Amino acid sequence: MGACDVVILETGRQVQASDLPRHMGYENPDFDLAGYAVRNRGAIQLRNRTIRLRPDGASSAAIEVACGIIANMDDGPVTLSTFTDGTWRFTNYGSPMAAIDGLLDLTGAHMSSMFEAVSEGMHAAEGHMRAAFQTWRDSAGELNVGSIERLRETGAWARAVALCPTGSQGTGFAFVHIGDGITAFGERWRKEMIGKVDDGQPDPDYAAFVSDLYRRSIEGEMPAVNRISASLRLDRRLAPSRLRYRQLLLPWTVRDGAKRRTIITSVTQRHAVGFHHAVAGTA
Repeated sequence: MGACDVVILETGRQVQASDLPRHMGYENPDFDLAGYAVRNRGAIQLRNRTIRLRPDGASSAAIEVACGIIANMDDGPVTLSTFTDGTWRFTNYGSPMAAIDGLLDLTGAHMSSMFEAVSEGMHAAEGHMRAAFQTWRDSAGELNVGSIERLRETGAWARAVALCPTGSQGTGFAFVHIGDGITAFGERWRKEMIGKVDDGQPDPDYAAFVSDLYRRSIEGEMPAVNRISASLRLDRRLAPSRLRYRQLLLPWTVRDGAKRRTIITSVTQRHAVGFHHAVAGTA
């Protein structure tokens, strides 16, 4: 992400800082107009890799837009400049995802039903994900006893789900395998869903989102690496939860007698920011 100076208004609209005087009706301001908007109007300013906000005043719309922009930043440090108790305070974070986590914790906000997939090159696949891709390539995309054993040896099988298309039932996919490293929805869900059609629970919107990514990979017959950022509801009684991970999609063929069928595997790798519940708030 290159140099930028953007102010996100309380409505969520993005305005270049240089255009802010016109939008706010100050033709030639002799003061820090962006700072004024942040302190008094619920806005958030993103200037290069520094985010300025007032934690107890930032609007929920501005917070959600800011999180989307930060999620697309290149890896590297990010600074939050927060106005509290009449003064600006600075906190440095090691990555964009850590900064998002800090921003949401400071504001006591949560993102509503936000799903985003940023396509990344294969260079982003590291560790067990890189090993899984190499196995896919060496086996010419055929999933068999040998390739599954290699996936197990590298740890990729434990961090993978494997699904087969089912037509119009549920989300259109059924679980063939769910690795014991897939813990977001709990151990009971993992055991109960193996061999069953994905019914979209506990969050149908999230299920539809990832199912669309599966279909694209199958139709393109090519692997894909995506950086996923999602806000989803695991329990109706609780606030939405945040989930961030890198996903490697691999479309395989499986021999079933004389027939061949398609299996899609999603091998995942958590970001440094863990999976946890956001705090509900009224920002």
